[in-house]
Amino acid sequence: MGGVVKSFCKSCNYKQDNLSLGHGFDFTRGSLMPAFCESCDKLQLADMDNETNLCKIHKTPVSFYHQDENLGKDLDPNPNKAIFKWKEAVLKKGNYKCPKCKNFSLQFKDKGIDWD
Repeated sequence: MGGVVKSFCKSCNYKQDNLSLGHGFDFTRGSLMPAFCESCDKLQLADMDNETNLCKIHKTPVSFYHQDENLGKDLDPNPNKAIFKWKEAVLKKGNYKCPKCKNFSLQFKDKGIDWD
């Protein structure tokens, strides 16, 4: 169960395509959602079911875009307009902090690929 989104920054043209969120096809990946590491210049996927999530490179804690209010601006509170929903997590439509340029100009888009 899950879906695929992409991210792109309007300021620096940073992008990551085909981010597979939720469980994988075989349910072995956990509950993956987009995460931010202050030291990296890449968006990461982390398992929101883990109690502690660390950056794969720096081994420092990461923050989830759907949980940390400091990573988003102008987020649409309407859950029906959400980009992605998984369990209790909602990735809202709006502007997020870009891991590369650090501006609030990163957006997520649903690619329309979902699976059960």
